[in-house]
Amino acid sequence: MIWHKIRSRLFKAGSASGTAPADKGVVKIFRKRYARFRKLLDANAALAELMADMESKLGGKSLFGM
Repeated sequence: MIWHKIRSRLFKAGSASGTAPADKGVVKIFRKRYARFRKLLDANAALAELMADMESKLGGKSLFGM
């Protein structure tokens, strides 16, 4: 149901570009939020990689320090 609402707002007929003028603001906000969400996911992946590296180093097979 939510995808239907998003799709209807993004692809509503009514202008030459495929979106109504009032919906261009919605699309802009959506793109900004999506970019922030992707940045958050990338940071989370980097953190998980660092934590895995720290865990392997704390296992005692290599040096661990600042």
